[in-house]
Amino acid sequence: MFGIPRGAAQALVASPILSAAFVPLTGLFMLAGATSAQAACDVFANTTNPVCASNKIDYRAIGDAEVTLSDVTVVETDPAVDAGYITFSQGAITGQANLTFELRGNSVVSSASYYGIALSAQQTGAFGDISAFIGADVHVTSTALDGIWARADDGTVTLINEGTVNAAADGISGTSQNNNASVVNRGTVTASGRGLYADGNYNAGAAGVVSIENSGTVESYLAGARAIGYLGEARITNSGTITSTTKQGLVAWSPNGVVNITNTGTVVAKDDIGIHAMTDDGNVNVTNSGKVTAGNDLSIASAGDSYRGIYAAAGDGAGGGNVTITNTSSGVVTAADDAGVEGMSLDGKVTISNEGTVASGAPAIRSGVAAVVGISQNATAPADGIAVSITNKSSGLVAASTNSDVLRLALLSPKSFSTTEMDLVAVAAGNRAVTAATQTDAAVISNLGTMVGNIAFMAPCEMNDGTCGTLPGATENRFTNQGTLLTAGTSSFSSNLDAASTRIFENSGEVWALGATTFANVGSFNNSGTINLVSLASGSGLTINGNFNALAGSKLVTGFTPSGGAPGKLVITGDVSGTTTVSIGSLVNGTSYDWSSQSRVGVVEVQGATPLGAAHFALGASNYGLRSYALGYEDGATDTWYLTSTANEAASVPLTNVAPNVQSIWYTALGDVGGRLGDLSDRFYGGLSGGGGGFGSGELAYAPTETRNDPIVAALESAATPKQKHGAGTWMKVSGTLGRGDRGGTSYDSQASSIQAGVDGAFDLDGGVLVAGGFVGYVGSTLDYSTTDTSVTATGPTMGTYVAWLDANGFSVEALGAANFANVNATISGENGQFSGRSFGGRLTGSYRYQTGGLTITPTASVAYVRSTFDSLELSGSRIDFGTGESLQAETGVKLSYDTVAGDYLASPFVSAAVGNEFLGDSTVDIAQIGRSVTHGSGVFGRVSTGVNFANAEGNLKSFVRASGRADAHDFSGTAELGLTLNW
Repeated sequence: MFGIPRGAAQALVASPILSAAFVPLTGLFMLAGATSAQAACDVFANTTNPVCASNKIDYRAIGDAEVTLSDVTVVETDPAVDAGYITFSQGAITGQANLTFELRGNSVVSSASYYGIALSAQQTGAFGDISAFIGADVHVTSTALDGIWARADDGTVTLINEGTVNAAADGISGTSQNNNASVVNRGTVTASGRGLYADGNYNAGAAGVVSIENSGTVESYLAGARAIGYLGEARITNSGTITSTTKQGLVAWSPNGVVNITNTGTVVAKDDIGIHAMTDDGNVNVTNSGKVTAGNDLSIASAGDSYRGIYAAAGDGAGGGNVTITNTSSGVVTAADDAGVEGMSLDGKVTISNEGTVASGAPAIRSGVAAVVGISQNATAPADGIAVSITNKSSGLVAASTNSDVLRLALLSPKSFSTTEMDLVAVAAGNRAVTAATQTDAAVISNLGTMVGNIAFMAPCEMNDGTCGTLPGATENRFTNQGTLLTAGTSSFSSNLDAASTRIFENSGEVWALGATTFANVGSFNNSGTINLVSLASGSGLTINGNFNALAGSKLVTGFTPSGGAPGKLVITGDVSGTTTVSIGSLVNGTSYDWSSQSRVGVVEVQGATPLGAAHFALGASNYGLRSYALGYEDGATDTWYLTSTANEAASVPLTNVAPNVQSIWYTALGDVGGRLGDLSDRFYGGLSGGGGGFGSGELAYAPTETRNDPIVAALESAATPKQKHGAGTWMKVSGTLGRGDRGGTSYDSQASSIQAGVDGAFDLDGGVLVAGGFVGYVGSTLDYSTTDTSVTATGPTMGTYVAWLDANGFSVEALGAANFANVNATISGENGQFSGRSFGGRLTGSYRYQTGGLTITPTASVAYVRSTFDSLELSGSRIDFGTGESLQAETGVKLSYDTVAGDYLASPFVSAAVGNEFLGDSTVDIAQIGRSVTHGSGVFGRVSTGVNFANAEGNLKSFVRASGRADAHDFSGTAELGLTLNW
């Protein structure tokens, strides 16, 4: 025979992976038994001496031969018996003998002593290719060696598997000494060795290709897929799922050729590198659009010490090439205990591009490790002069953390973080996100997306804490931020560049310095974006060891600590140019500062030249929250810009309008229900007097009417068959309101919206009809003030009940009660706070309905009362207490409507007007730093509306559209409403 000797095979011990895989196959083997594969061997051209025993099949080729088997069973479970396999090899010939093998149908092959399937083109003096196909319903097992094994000395090897393979060694192995090898898996492979293995071109005369392609499922104890191309390309393409226990998920190597790995599937390396691509002297390309996970499982006994997600390297001493790693927008790379992505070249360019997610937990536990690493020791200058280029694109996320909460929060606005969330992200931001190391030429890191962590430029010798001299060839360290950088701790530029080299930090995006942060060894910090200083503890702020150049759009936002500490400070050790706008911001929810403890707080310090003096930093908005700020300047050996603050009394005005705003929501809900009660009046009194159902019916008698000879009336009265008008009904209405007002000398725009739905029932009683119902809804209102960044928004559910009595003489009385539970979001000059409010109240309305012809006249009078209470709020270090808001409104008005028939529908245009008075309505707010503020009620108000109702002939389906306006001493608003009613 050929390959591994029987004794060596029987010395192999199956791993737990293989043992588990054999369990479900036991029954299959029992069914198969030890029956012969064939009663007699099939004869194939150019084959000789076939062996078809009851438990093995062997063919020998004496020329180009094709062997195709189907529905065969070859099983031997005794490791002492040399059987249980299918072999196909070259016979005793010289010259060419190509082998083509196919196994199809419901076939089972199982050996306890040898390969499951062995294919060989190694005859001395002969040469030939090997090509094999294993069908989808085939099961191949070896508890001793490889499941499928093929080897050629001079020909190519091509193995395609769609079946199920279980092996004590490699799952599928294809090797060629002097030519190409290809392994394709579309099935399921479980192996205690390597899952898929391809090896070729060791003594080839010309460069070739060794490749592995997987679209199936592979689980292995060693490498999931390993491709070695000694001369030419080594290639792996995975669109399936590969899981390895102790070695790499995917690994490809070529000593002097190109290496290409493409993953669109899932790769899991439990205790090693996820994707590993290597060449001694060539280019390496890795593209990931799938999911790659690399772990360091301490429960696994393994000699590995590298746990990178993706690692691509070129060079072994003098050799090298270019390294390109691309993680596309759908790619996710996670490394628990090493770099997420690392590229290294000894003599070439390293390019790393990320559009997806790269997350590494290693920086939190291993110093010197980064989520993304690029290293080049190139001696040959790249054409563009850049030796290491690392780009995080607009959709990309690079995080020095694998914490799922950090990864989720990183994609949100930091302004929305709670104190706990900000602390969590700050820990990750203090770890290393990116390292770029170059011996010569430039290193460039570009962030257009989101990056969590700090960055470092260094020389390769510094990577291992080595001593480095000056690197005259390293021309530039450049970090460009156009996205969002969440960083803390120290970001550093190489200290080994010579005097002619440059160190540049360019920011046109947002830099968030979370706590104490330093940018060390910066030559020039060029800022046209925003720097946010989040003060999480004493000493928070950003120190820039270099010059600061403010370009157009340069902004600095400094915030406060949750514990009441000072705002973060910007410290610049070099010179300053240009002008930067300074803003005050609550960069952590709920922050405050006790200004009574100090009269001034330093926010900028410059140790170098300041040719423009105070003008280098100018305060933007002077108000923030409940305080007004001023930016002072002090010239000296170190120039200082400092904040002073006083209470901003005008900021209290929007807070006094909280109660009227919330109560307007309550009145909005009542207005919707009141519209429903008007619908019921139309229904029970009918469109006109007399008649039966439909357009002209009325179940009750009517108020006095005039003698009618109107032809329209006659048409209405002769309309549809009468229908009963009592029973149950359901309704829904939506409304939207826009308005403008002025309270306390501060103007605002208002908008509100609501959706209400209810159900009610009608009951006939002596002399009239009793209606009872309930409703629920959701309403919201916003006051947007002309003051910069000030608004009050209230949203929440409403619910209530209503009762109406409609007597036979046209009089009606309506009573309803409603409750609203509001969540209030108040933004006062940029500072935000949330609290809750509750409103309870009711309304009583009386009306009289008079009809003449198609005209209906309905005078009304009502009185309503609502009481609102609120939780306290803290802004700008002050406690805010809201007084109880009370509103008592009375109004009287009249509605005119006219009924007309339009085809099969009744159309009733209407107009109404009312005048009322607010007898209470005062709103008080007590603020610790300011005192009590009061807004008085609106007094007299007026309301007008117009619209049209539509009803079907039976009168059970009705809709309306209405436009209305309301005005008082403070506000004017317009409302549009749509409604639908269904009565049973």
